[in-house]
Amino acid sequence: MFKKTAKIIPIFYFLLFLSIWAMPFAASAADFSLDFLTEETSNPGEFVNNVYKFALGISGAAAFAVIIYGAILYTASAGNSSKQQEAKEWIKGAVFGVILLLAAYLILYTINPNLVNLANPDLEELNITDVSNISGAIDLTDFLSPEEIREKSLKDQENRNMFFLLGISVNNSFPVTDLSGLRQKTIDEIKDIGSKVGYSNITITGGTEAGHADGDSDHAGGYKFDLRTDADLHNYIINNFEYVPDEEKSHGVFQYVAPSGAIYTRELNHWDVLVK
Repeated sequence: MFKKTAKIIPIFYFLLFLSIWAMPFAASAADFSLDFLTEETSNPGEFVNNVYKFALGISGAAAFAVIIYGAILYTASAGNSSKQQEAKEWIKGAVFGVILLLAAYLILYTINPNLVNLANPDLEELNITDVSNISGAIDLTDFLSPEEIREKSLKDQENRNMFFLLGISVNNSFPVTDLSGLRQKTIDEIKDIGSKVGYSNITITGGTEAGHADGDSDHAGGYKFDLRTDADLHNYIINNFEYVPDEEKSHGVFQYVAPSGAIYTRELNHWDVLVK
């Protein structure tokens, strides 16, 4: 009898150690409630972080409970090998689950610490009522009311956000580069060329801002946009679009027509695109 007890005591202390080791996870679960599901958070990243921390605490608490159960079952089953084996399986499963949980966190943190610390990207706030402090900006107050400037700025930001989510860049802030007046067909052409050559290879350098030549189908009317010269973009255009013969164009420029009918004209440092 004494020999059996002597064998059980070290095992009991080992299981007690595992239980104490799992206590912080149980404590973390106690610190969290489901209030975050109904409370407002400042951004989606904060909400996901709260859900992750809550899940981590619940997992730790569950592991703690299972280890305690296995320890009690093992201790109470002295002499019953099948019950002790069952207790070992419970304990192994709990320990393995905690290790797997921590390993996943460690792997993500090693790859990139930001993967375990979700946050919205830092975006510069644009003052849409006063654009006079933007370098190179045109003073829109000379010919637009504050309400009209605000409306244009909001539409410009809406289009920028849409392009940003795709990975398309815009070279300057509003109103130096103005995307507010782009027609839907023009926007679709930007998306289409981006999907062909890679959105990250597209940088918009001109939209509906003032300073472009006037015409029936011009920048101001939302029919045109400019794209920064890029090797992948250049190669795609000349290899996949229809070249316009010299006798059908002016100024001897390189001009190509996309399947959509959009005309891509190679100018000094950009592609001028007309979407009729």
